[in-house]
Amino acid sequence: MQDQDPPPPALDLLEVNTPKEEVKKASTELPSLGAVRVHGTKKTHAVMPVEDHIYIRETSCFRSCCWSLGNFHPTCPGWIKRKSRHESGHETPNEQLPGQSTAEQKAGYRTLTIPLDGLRCTKSKHDDAMYFYEPLDGLYTQMYGTKEGWNVPSDITNYSNGKYRIPSNRETVAVTCLLSDLFDCNIDAVPTPVLYHRFWKLFAKHLSSAAKFTRCSTLHRLYKTDKCRQQSLSNICPDRFNSSHHLLEKCRTTLEEVRTTNKSGQNVNFVKYIKCLDDIRSRSIKCDQVLTNICHRRKMIVIKTVRATMASVEDLLSRHRNLRIIHLIRDPRAVVLSRKRFGASSYGIYSTLQNNETMDLVKEAQLYCNTLLRDINERKRLQNKYPGAVIEVVYEKFVLDLVRNAKELYKIIDVPFTKRVHEWLLNNDYGINRERNTSFIATRWWKSVSFGKAKEMAEKCKQVFNHVSSNWP
Repeated sequence: MQDQDPPPPALDLLEVNTPKEEVKKASTELPSLGAVRVHGTKKTHAVMPVEDHIYIRETSCFRSCCWSLGNFHPTCPGWIKRKSRHESGHETPNEQLPGQSTAEQKAGYRTLTIPLDGLRCTKSKHDDAMYFYEPLDGLYTQMYGTKEGWNVPSDITNYSNGKYRIPSNRETVAVTCLLSDLFDCNIDAVPTPVLYHRFWKLFAKHLSSAAKFTRCSTLHRLYKTDKCRQQSLSNICPDRFNSSHHLLEKCRTTLEEVRTTNKSGQNVNFVKYIKCLDDIRSRSIKCDQVLTNICHRRKMIVIKTVRATMASVEDLLSRHRNLRIIHLIRDPRAVVLSRKRFGASSYGIYSTLQNNETMDLVKEAQLYCNTLLRDINERKRLQNKYPGAVIEVVYEKFVLDLVRNAKELYKIIDVPFTKRVHEWLLNNDYGINRERNTSFIATRWWKSVSFGKAKEMAEKCKQVFNHVSSNWP
């Protein structure tokens, strides 16, 4: 069977409908702009919304990235011990040497997006795009032994008492390395919890560029990584990231020790978990190669994530002059209400009420704006350091003239805005000519919250409002 052709290229600004119950527990948002690689050129771009970032970068394989960042080999997404993969001759095409740029072998576009709640900017629908959805959730599971879908963005950047949390250098390096590997189609280096995460199945409609890979993974029953955890670590490591700092660190260090030293000691459950993942990976060689081949054939690579921060971007920018970042921002009140619709796996521990079934809107706005403000300040610094490499996009302004702004954005990242793209923007289910258009979606939240509550959230986010040129009420 051949790969399914994705829908036409477009910046798909759509309402995010609440998925089925399983999807509710898995993630906060549907796909948005993403990482893109275009073969045959030397252009690279990236988009980063506050809650969404997109990076387009030019190279650096997993090993050279980790080596050059200073002996972080075990902490970069984490080499799962799968010696049979390379020893059996299943090498990734165009294997790189440390320090060798992929651009020296083949050039192309890279794009990373960090989308916000309620918005999908889908270059994933481009005819020649490879799209990766929320890979960092699997990365945090790989590092800390947490449960799939419960590495909540607000918890990554905030403690349970509401204070801002700066992700460790270890995490930042791991994020940088994983994004580098995905941009370079270095699938062999991507952790198993990332490659065989249930998001691939839950959002298969939006990941149609990898349909052949998803079919292969389903056929070989590879979506078992969460089952590995359930059978081994569910009573040892916290389900949710940042719910217990002490336990998380203990799980991280133990997992790292088991992966890198072969010392089992008293860590029987951790050894069992690693062996379970290794078993999946030993059966995934064919499917890994399918994804590698698809990725190398695509001219663009799109990565969407809400779990990265601007702090993880600078190393990519310094290494790759063709990288572009689009920082996508939306009214915090709309973001918070979107998170509420998706349930407890979408909002922070600090804002979760005692019944664990709903949240404090004002507290979640505080968490979101804590992160957003730091990302805005960091973005401005990067804009001064790398002129033209980082672009801000405000959702509410963008949708006021969707086609014109989409054309401009496509021009900035040097991707053709074709007639087919134009038609898709006009005629998709939430397009300009439909009753439920993007402008309506952008302001619909007004009817979902009282004036007093909206004012409280705005007060918590007043510094963000001061930094963003928008028409937010």
